[in-house]
Amino acid sequence: MTYFRELQPSWNNPLAWLALAPAGIGSYAILQIAKTAGSRTPYSAVLSAAASLCLALWIFSIRLDTDVEQAGLRLRFRFLWPTRQISYEAIARAEAVEYEPIKNYGGWGLRRGKHDGRAEWVWSISGRRGVRLHFHDGETFLLGSRRPEELAAAINTRISAVHVA
Repeated sequence: MTYFRELQPSWNNPLAWLALAPAGIGSYAILQIAKTAGSRTPYSAVLSAAASLCLALWIFSIRLDTDVEQAGLRLRFRFLWPTRQISYEAIARAEAVEYEPIKNYGGWGLRRGKHDGRAEWVWSISGRRGVRLHFHDGETFLLGSRRPEELAAAINTRISAVHVA
């Protein structure tokens, strides 16, 4: 059973749109080379444009999926990182937070930064809001979310259910 689900596509991040620049420049370069070389376009120009287009398509296919399920919290950074499963027994609490992705973590994506002087992993795709998971061992993990209050509430509800059972 799924209690909460959030799918965050990468195209919501304005920086992802910069991936289109190499594809556009590569295509423009092919046109210019083809114009000056007649009808013979060098294979390197075609391969360069194709690689740029593939990179742009890959960046636009990345998506952060968050599922609060019966068995635990499941996180998937599709086409970027393997699925991560976090058991509710390991989580002490979850809180909705605002953070500075560029200042504190160097941007979005899979990042490692510091929170309260300790190292912290961050999985985010866009925005400045998320849920900080506090683990029983003192570690923290920040998960970007467009609906952090709902996500934190769903996680805390599941943590309570596990501790009661």
